[in-house]
Amino acid sequence: MIIPFHKKYISFFQIVLVVLLLCRNINCDSRHVFIRTELSYVKNSVPCIRDMFFLYKRELYNICLDSLKSEGNETHIYVQKKVKDSWITLFDLFKETDLTGRPHIFAYVDEEEIIILLCEDEEFGNRKKDLACHRFYSNDGKEYNNSEITISNNILRYRLLSSYASFPLKIGDQEYFLICGISPYKLEDDNMKDNILCMASDDQGETWTTKVVINYEEYKLGVQYFSLRPYIFENNLAFHFYVGDNINNVKNINFIQCKHEKDFEFKCSNKDFLKVHKVLQDVSKLNDQYIVSYGNDNNFNECYIFFNDENSILIKPEKNINENAGCYEGKLVKIDEQKILFIYSSSQGIYNIHTIYYSNYE
Repeated sequence: MIIPFHKKYISFFQIVLVVLLLCRNINCDSRHVFIRTELSYVKNSVPCIRDMFFLYKRELYNICLDSLKSEGNETHIYVQKKVKDSWITLFDLFKETDLTGRPHIFAYVDEEEIIILLCEDEEFGNRKKDLACHRFYSNDGKEYNNSEITISNNILRYRLLSSYASFPLKIGDQEYFLICGISPYKLEDDNMKDNILCMASDDQGETWTTKVVINYEEYKLGVQYFSLRPYIFENNLAFHFYVGDNINNVKNINFIQCKHEKDFEFKCSNKDFLKVHKVLQDVSKLNDQYIVSYGNDNNFNECYIFFNDENSILIKPEKNINENAGCYEGKLVKIDEQKILFIYSSSQGIYNIHTIYYSNYE
């Protein structure tokens, strides 16, 4: 069932009350109610070419890679916070480093702190030395302490890295941050354990010495893999990556879920989220059920949010000046088990934030 958005809103509580009364009368089985109830707009004075949203102490943050070049052709990477209807810039990470070019960005968030790594992005295959990174630490979201670290190149040298925000993964009794990379091609003599690998840190990103092995048997010959992103849901590991003839010709977007086997080894298999004429954008979980966002591969102005394949919401951007933007590259940010955000920039300087509510009734 697809629930379209209308400009006139109906209260979430009114809808849930109606559903509960209907189900009581017709003795329906346990079901999921999935309703979008709010749409807000947030302005940004900084034109970002890459956004990385995360929640910290129940407030919404963004790591923004500035698309404008200032004098000296410098890059800016801002930490921003949503305050009412605007993104407020709190800190410029990049100006505190000696890195050149646009770095990889890895952000880790837990209840008390934010850790952000900016790591040099050398051309793939030319990484001949350890990965140089700047580690930023904050316990208030405003001020960040900066230190330089290095990560051994032995494991990640021949793997593509992509920027992402993540949570710690608990293995045994210890929590770990992960930096994961994917081999762009499979060779005939490839060991299946070498295609996706992660480095892990158990000291909040200061040292990276632990190798995490990902067993994924469905890695195939003759295609290219890229844009790997790990997901951690209630301490379960999963991955999202692109598959294509080349980076400009994406054929599929795969999602794999993983099971902990032993020590630092995980076995992963495909989760079938593919839908005809829809492009998978992002994945999250509410109450241990998957929620998945898709774009229409023929129309950037149509996106769909599916909950466990039982129902969906059709989203059509408003305040959309750029016809090529739409809701493309929309991101999901989980608030709690009943609420999640779907965020995208529909035009330069304007972000649409859809608040989506979930309810389960008997």
